[in-house]
Amino acid sequence: MNMKKTFGIFAHVDAGKTSLSEQILYLTGVRRNIGRVDEKNTCLDFEQIEKDRGITVYSSVAHFERNGDEYFLIDTPGHTDFSAEAENAMEVLDFAVLVVSGTDGVQAHTKTLWNLLNVPVFIFVNKTDRDGFDKEKTLKDLKSDLNENIVDFSDSESIAESDEELLNCYLNGKDPKERIAELVSKRALFPCFFGSALNGSGIDELIDAFEIIKTNFCKGEVSVKIFKVRHNEKGKRVCYMKILSGTLSVKDVINGEKVDEIRIYSGDKYQTVQSAEAGTVCAICGISARPQTKFSLLPTMRAAVICELPKSDVYGKLKNLEDENPLLNVSPSLEISVAGQIQLETLAEEFPRRFGVNISFTEPQILYKETVLQPILGYGHYEPLRHYADVIIKIEPALRGSGILFESIVSTDILDQNFQNLIRSHVFEKEHIGVLTGSGLTDVKITLLAAKTHLKHTEGGDLREATWRAIRQGLRANTEKSLLLEPFYAFTISLPCENVGRLLADLQKMDSRFTPPKIENEKAIISGTAAVSEITNYQKELSAYSKGKGSISLRFNGYDICKNTQEVVQKINYNADSDSENPCGSIFCAKGAGFYVPFNEVPSYIHSENPRLNNS
Repeated sequence: MNMKKTFGIFAHVDAGKTSLSEQILYLTGVRRNIGRVDEKNTCLDFEQIEKDRGITVYSSVAHFERNGDEYFLIDTPGHTDFSAEAENAMEVLDFAVLVVSGTDGVQAHTKTLWNLLNVPVFIFVNKTDRDGFDKEKTLKDLKSDLNENIVDFSDSESIAESDEELLNCYLNGKDPKERIAELVSKRALFPCFFGSALNGSGIDELIDAFEIIKTNFCKGEVSVKIFKVRHNEKGKRVCYMKILSGTLSVKDVINGEKVDEIRIYSGDKYQTVQSAEAGTVCAICGISARPQTKFSLLPTMRAAVICELPKSDVYGKLKNLEDENPLLNVSPSLEISVAGQIQLETLAEEFPRRFGVNISFTEPQILYKETVLQPILGYGHYEPLRHYADVIIKIEPALRGSGILFESIVSTDILDQNFQNLIRSHVFEKEHIGVLTGSGLTDVKITLLAAKTHLKHTEGGDLREATWRAIRQGLRANTEKSLLLEPFYAFTISLPCENVGRLLADLQKMDSRFTPPKIENEKAIISGTAAVSEITNYQKELSAYSKGKGSISLRFNGYDICKNTQEVVQKINYNADSDSENPCGSIFCAKGAGFYVPFNEVPSYIHSENPRLNNS
């Protein structure tokens, strides 16, 4: 083998991505027959939920050889509700194939995927055998909507004219391959191919072009990148990863955990190997690590699980799913974060199949966040009999999008560093919730100002209780200083020029911020930001008045101030004092027995020296 190369296939829904994967596997000898989505016999959509719905829900891997090189193909979901799977796969790619439907053209999610991909990209325009396909118009739209350096690789003249040095190669009879490889690797040239995934036209040319990509992996110490976790039908945990350097062998240790088994997958079939070299995409059993992807497309809604079983029974099963998709963010009250209705429907179908339990969901609601307007102090104490911990913190506003930050200004002469490290870990080990709506706390800096422990009675769990109660007490005692945030999308809308007036009026009603229209190829393009609650379902309205010619690309753009806070607070009707899982008060001890002190009285009971806010 010369090189090992990993690529992902990405597309909007129904562009023919899985059909293209089937053709590639057939033409490279992996499949004897070409599977079809409508016949439910594809190699990579093997899960029952995928066969039932005819869509890709989970990313899956296949392995093939071509012209002496070894390839690992990762097929990814095209539906926006399952974007986490696609983003995870992007972490391990050497290059990508972006599939565009020749009849539908560049869609909103096509643009989103394009913006997320930071590796060399090949474009495959599918369904060119369909009525209504216009190659010239499609290529023109690709250049204007995605990148002007997208070049038709069936036309040597277009390739030559894309770069001055390439042109010199063609004019002087020199081999242009090296220069093409350089441009593609630098994302200065994007090869485009045209064909049909159903009849196989144009696909051999696409596969042959993969030779352009060059890879080189180190042989030193083993390092890996995990991009996927699944639990099989027997509940066994399987981690999918790419080996970035070295050679991984069975019985090797990764982060203190022994590798029990190494698998090379193609769809749901796999072969076990004793070792795997750098560049290999494999799956291993025996470790508990997760992907560390920093997601761009975050869920913006939250739904509660409805089930007849006790919450504790269902919680563990949901946490099992969260292990595969951390963005679910399961709470003990059985609420989960979701990207949309399709994801909820698939979860409701998958849950009984995997766990033998029927569940349903409440109507998903916008996923709000909470922060603080001004610095506040928080006091927490935990002292049931034979336990002790006392914590004082400051909570202050941080930059938007910064999440939770932590600092300690306590001297190690007063509080041992190990205890300070424990408090820090307790700050980050769960999502703390606000007191306005019970939404997650974000964009704050938490500073440890003071703390006390007991030589005999303090345990790690005591500092956890005191720290969590301090955060909660500070928020509850200063409710008027809390601020509600709502999620925003960055959008790009493309539509015929005659529809601009209607669009501008709608955007103003949404209280959106946007740029002046930019005119390109008889279309107007407007970019801006708008609240998720306002623009999520706008595609239907846009398609209606633009007669299907308008498209919208949405991308999560963080949180900002909610403009109808009072209305949202009243609708959610959260009662912080009744939330027994997140107490605002503290536990003190007197005469050998613990007693509860409400949030407003805790500062007068606290044992640590009470700092002044303006001096802390």
